[in-house]
Amino acid sequence: MSELEMEKMQAVLYVLADKFLSGDGINRVKERIAMTKLGQMIFDDGVKKGLEQGIEVLIQDNLEEGISEKRIIAKLQKNFSLSRKEAEKYMEKFLPVR
Repeated sequence: MSELEMEKMQAVLYVLADKFLSGDGINRVKERIAMTKLGQMIFDDGVKKGLEQGIEVLIQDNLEEGISEKRIIAKLQKNFSLSRKEAEKYMEKFLPVR
């Protein structure tokens, strides 16, 4: 079985468990899935989403305070360990439409 097929099967298992199990059954499936590649992918997606939300809040809050874009980029680099290019991309992504 290929890795992709395994991931698809794990995804189906998770959906079925969510639909038909409750309480301890779901917790047992959750524990097993957490140890799989799919579990790691789901976790990584959550971390990425949380990181982006934090970056967006920092940008919006600093803009409301009148902080310059240059200074916000420096804060992004420092607080989120981003390169200048990455920080600039986030600025473009989360800048309000003018």
